[in-house]
This record gives sequence, C-alpha cells and structure tokens, in this order.
Amino acid sequence: MLNTLSGIAYKVMSLGLTADNYKPIYVPDENFRDIVKIMFDVPEKPEGYQPAVEINRASRKTTVLVTGGLDSTVCYVMALQKTGQPPMALYIDMGQPYAEKEQKVLRDLNIEFKVIKKKPPHDIAKSWKHIQPGRNLFYLAAAAEFMVLGGELWIGATDGEMPIRSGDKSVEFFSLAQTLFDQYLPHQVKIQLPVKEMTKSDEIGWLLRNGWLDSQVRRTYSCFTGEEKHCGHCQSCVRRFLAFWNNGIDSAEDYYVHPMIGGEEYINKYKDLMGRAVKYKDFSRYSERRSIQDLDAIKNYETSNRK
Repeated sequence: MLNTLSGIAYKVMSLGLTADNYKPIYVPDENFRDIVKIMFDVPEKPEGYQPAVEINRASRKTTVLVTGGLDSTVCYVMALQKTGQPPMALYIDMGQPYAEKEQKVLRDLNIEFKVIKKKPPHDIAKSWKHIQPGRNLFYLAAAAEFMVLGGELWIGATDGEMPIRSGDKSVEFFSLAQTLFDQYLPHQVKIQLPVKEMTKSDEIGWLLRNGWLDSQVRRTYSCFTGEEKHCGHCQSCVRRFLAFWNNGIDSAEDYYVHPMIGGEEYINKYKDLMGRAVKYKDFSRYSERRSIQDLDAIKNYETSNRK
C-alpha cells in the first residue's frame, strides 16, 4: 500500500496524528512536499508544529542494486555518467556473512547508499554452496517496491554468467521478472542489465579507461567470507584474480592465499570445461568471450611463473 498514491497520502496523514512529527517522512517529489505544507498550514495545528517532510531519493529515475563488487560498481559509475547525478543506490542486507564488509567497501568507494534490511527466510549458513537460492527475485522486488515513482532498476549480471535458462541471473529469469513487475507493481519499473555484454575483465578495463586508478578498482570486494582481505579459496576470488591479471594487474596482495593456489580446483575446472567449450564451440555454460579471456589469463600466469 505504501507504494501507491493513497499509501503515500496515508503516511502524510499519519504525520499529523502522531507525536513523532520530528521524524521525517519521505515523499517522491516537490509536489508532495508542497501539498503537505499547504494541508498542515491551518490555525488548528499545535503551536510550533512543522511537518518533517523530505524528498525520497528513490524518486530518481535510476536505481542501482549495489554490493561493493565489480559488477555493481561499474553499473553505479555508468548510471552516474548517464544521468549526471548519483543514482539511488540500494543495498539489500539479509544477514549475509559479508554484508558488513560490503557496506564498508561501498563507503570506501564514496558510494552513498540506502540499506533495505530483511531477515532471511532460512539460515544463511544453509545456502547452496556460495549462493542464496532465489535471492535475486527478492532483491529486485524489494528495490522495485522502494521506487515509488518507478524508473530503471539496474543490476549487475555479466557476460559469462547469464545462461539462457538456468538460475536467477539467466536471460529467462530476468524476462519473467520483468513480466511480474509489469503485472503486479502499481508503478513502472524496467530492469536494466548494463554490463550483460561485459566480462569481469572488461569491467576492470572500463573503469581504468574511465579515470579509476588500479588501487581504486582493487577496493571493490568479491568474496564470500566477509573477511578484511579476499580469502583466495572461493570461485569469486579466482574470477577476480584472473580479471585483474588480464588487465596487467597482479592483485595477489588482496588475498590471504594466492587464488592460483587456494582456488586450484576452479582453475582445473576452467581449464577442462572452458577448454572443451572453445574446442567444440559449445558455449552453453560459459560464454566464448569469458572462456577465451580466462584461459588466456591462466596460460599467461602459468607461463610467467615458470620463468
């Protein structure tokens, strides 16, 4: 209800009927703020009463789901360049073990963000390996409901992790999610996938070409542990290391254990599965671009360390 016109009006009405008028309510734009001032400007109002009304930054036309990782950071910077003003950045906190670290990274990157906090429906420790099953639909829905005036909702999903039909980053998932939004939301929200044609290697290159120093890019965080440094064991750490290596940056100092050692099982998996994908031209699991880039990074690293 609170995302409809009557829902916002209900919040406004409650502002005049509670003792907590010093706590601001958030309205979508100046028109709402002005009508509140007019409505409450009556002789009967309590002495000294001033309604606390602030503009909800979610009324901006572009909202980005942020995590402090490479994908969402590139999305944020792209949105900033496109609109000329900082987009609304939303962080979804469901008690994931890396939530505190990711929010610290966002602050370090000077990304102002709002937190939507929600208790998870299950024990986070019972996630499927490194993923929370069904997470992205909730993340998208929570953000879309927050966008009371609608607009574009940007989420990071890169080339190489968007199969046609499998999981909550697949092409079919995003298509069906958009259908649900069109059917059930009282306002129009369009899901945008601005990095869908970029790999993580491409993302790092893009940031470097757009004025970021390698030290700034390395502040992003892509690990499932939430520790101060990257663990070097998880698949996310391996992908991150290879992406930096492809851009001529050795990020080994960012990890407790070198990813080429701690993530050896993933390196071997990539060499096998991506190698076969390239050989047989079967890119149903890994995209051609990502396969070639990751295999090149592995080969170049191994060659340089044999000298």
